[in-house]
Amino acid sequence: MTEVILEGYYTDETAKNLVEKMQGKTFMNFNITYSGGVNCSIVVSTEREDTSKEELLGMFVYCGLNLLADS
Repeated sequence: MTEVILEGYYTDETAKNLVEKMQGKTFMNFNITYSGGVNCSIVVSTEREDTSKEELLGMFVYCGLNLLADS
C-alpha cells in the first residue's frame, strides 16, 4: 500500500466532498480517509503495487483538476 498525507486546514465538509467525488477513481482505486474535526488531514492511498508516493499524488491531483475543469 502507498499513501500520502495532505496536511492542511481542510474543513470536514471539504474532506467529505473529496471522498464522495474521488473514492475509488482511476486505475489506482483511490482510498481516501480524513481525520475529522476543524483542521482535517486527508490521507489518500492505493493498494496498487509498485506505486510511488509521487505517482499517487500526481494522479490524485490530475484527477482532481479534471473534475474541477468538468464542473
